[in-house]
Amino acid sequence: MISSGIGWLAIKDLNDAWRAFHVSIVNQTHGSHVIAEKSKHMVTNTEPDLVVVVVVLDLLKIIKISIR
Repeated sequence: MISSGIGWLAIKDLNDAWRAFHVSIVNQTHGSHVIAEKSKHMVTNTEPDLVVVVVVLDLLKIIKISIR
């Protein structure tokens, strides 16, 4: 999960709820959670390199698990 580091919703409580939702998903799936510190909603536009790195690292984890 990649979450925006900068709140993008007009109301702070909504941003907090959105972040809590992301944390909940990560906890339920035992996934990883990365905060895109420089981004609002469209992380792929603002920090595309970060998205690529996170995807590659996740793929490497999957490959490592499947080889065992």
